[in-house]
Amino acid sequence: MMLVTAGYAVIAVMEWLYLKRRNRKRRTFAVVFIFMGLTWLYNMSLLLFKHLPNPNRLIEYLFQIS
Repeated sequence: MMLVTAGYAVIAVMEWLYLKRRNRKRRTFAVVFIFMGLTWLYNMSLLLFKHLPNPNRLIEYLFQIS
């Protein structure tokens, strides 16, 4: 869990620098970081609760070679 959180932190810093360098609006910052927060929460919940729907199973099913 710490590795996933550290990865998200690195990505968040990179996003912050990119958005700041390009002079984006506050709304863009909000959208990006709210989306990142929601994806982080979903990933953490998947680690804690194994019975939640996992998109990896769907992807494996769609691209399964018979």
